[in-house]
Parts: sequence; C-alpha cells; structure tokens
Amino acid sequence: MVDENEPERLLRLERSGRRARWMFVALGVAAPVGVHALFERQARRLDALALHGRAASATATTLDEGGSGNLAYEYTVDGTRYAWSVKASAAPYQPGQTFTIRYLPEDPSLSRPGEDGANVAREAASNRSFARKAELGVLGFFLFNLALTEAKIRKLRKRERLVFSPRAVGRVVALLFMGCALVADLSPEVRVVWLKAFGATPLGLPVVPLVVAGNLLLLLPYFWVCEHLMRLVFQAVADRASISKGGLISYILFDSQAHPELARSRRIALGGFAYFVALTGTWIAYANHRGF
Repeated sequence: MVDENEPERLLRLERSGRRARWMFVALGVAAPVGVHALFERQARRLDALALHGRAASATATTLDEGGSGNLAYEYTVDGTRYAWSVKASAAPYQPGQTFTIRYLPEDPSLSRPGEDGANVAREAASNRSFARKAELGVLGFFLFNLALTEAKIRKLRKRERLVFSPRAVGRVVALLFMGCALVADLSPEVRVVWLKAFGATPLGLPVVPLVVAGNLLLLLPYFWVCEHLMRLVFQAVADRASISKGGLISYILFDSQAHPELARSRRIALGGFAYFVALTGTWIAYANHRGF
C-alpha cells in the first residue's frame, strides 16, 4: 500500500536538507575564520612580547607535581601584582625561588619565564602551526557534513531514500577516530611526550613520523570493529532502544542477545573495547616505567 503522505514528507526532508546545506556552508566559512582570529590574536600578543617585552623578577609560588605539572609564579609591575603559571619544564624552579620573566608592557598580565624573546617567538610560531591544523580540521568537518547533506538532497530529489550501510558509517567513524588521533599526534604539546617516551630518533628514524605511523597501524582494526559496532547501533535504533552511552552498552551486553545473527558483531565490538583498554593500559604502564 502506497502512503499518500510520502511525497509531502520527502519534500519536507528536501527543504530541511537545503537549509542544512546553507548552514554548513556558512559555518564552513565562519568557523575556520573564527578559529584563525582566536589563535592569531594570541600569536600577535606573543610576537609583541618577543619584540619589546620587558624583564622583571618573579617568585615561584606553587608547584603542582602530582597533577597538572604546572609552576605558578607572581611578579609586580608598577605596584600591581600579577600571577601566571607555566609547565614546570619551562621554569624549573621550586616555590620561593626567584627568576627572570618577560612581560608585555601594554598588558603586564601576559608573561613568560626567561629574559630572551627567542623562546616566546618560537611559541608564537608553534601556536600558528597548531592553528593551521585546527582550521583545516574544522573546515574538513563542515565540508564532510556538507557532502553528506548534498548527497541526501540529490537522493531525495529523485524521491529515493538515502540509506547508509553499517559498513559505510563504520568506516566514516573509524576515519574520524584516526583523524583525531593524527591531529593529537602532530600537536607540539604531544611531541614533547613522544620525545620523552622514545627519544628523538628511535630505530634511527624521526620520532613523530614513526609514532604517527605506529598509531595508525594500531588503529587499523577499528575499520573492522566500527562496522560491527554500527550493525549493533542500527539494530538498537530499529528496536527503539536507547543509544546513549550507558543505554548502548547495556544493549550490546544484554539486549542484542535477542538477535542471534548479531552474535559475531557483538563479540567483535566487545573485543574492540578490550583492545582499546589493553592499548591504554600498556601506554600508562610504559609511561609510569619511564617516569613521566
């Protein structure tokens, strides 16, 4: 039996898709510009600090060794007291010790340890490098959603339903997972961790490309795991089950047993979770062993 309301419903979906398309276009332009403006503002302040910052004496106040690893310090400019904190590696001092910092005259609240402006200039360059990656990531996110929306609109115009397979959605999820890991691996902050963990040239190769390649290889099984996880998610939606974090875990552990054809997907999804726990536990144990 043909639903007489189906053409009208598809038309509403098409109109909604067109609105979403323009929204992704607008956000695809505005969001990277906003990210650039945010990072560039701070980078320019650091440029100014590097070029004409002034020296002052600061006193270390607290060292959070067991938590963030930050050293807090205080200094006074024209009778006003300011406070700041940095990684302890950038200011290897103990509470009560004094050291030289560089502050920005037009905004004395901005400061960095050390009198030399070269380190500040390097930080500004590092911020700009990270900003470019963040801008590309944001742009890629909205372009990906724009492409999906455009595909949906084209299907609806042909009065066809757009159907995503668990395999296709699983691959997209795995790609997003690997993309997030890749962005994290390439950030300057994480590079310091790799240097501490493996040295500058493990196996005679630069540490960052080697770690990135190793992490991507370790995450390759998730192209397989995510496909089977999506099979369970699709069935949970069909069964009108909750797909919140707790609800989905409960469905995979218990409710999915009502579908014997999903037994293999259930085992693979749980195995993928166990694999992730094993990777995380191994890294934590190694980090503790190396003392960082």
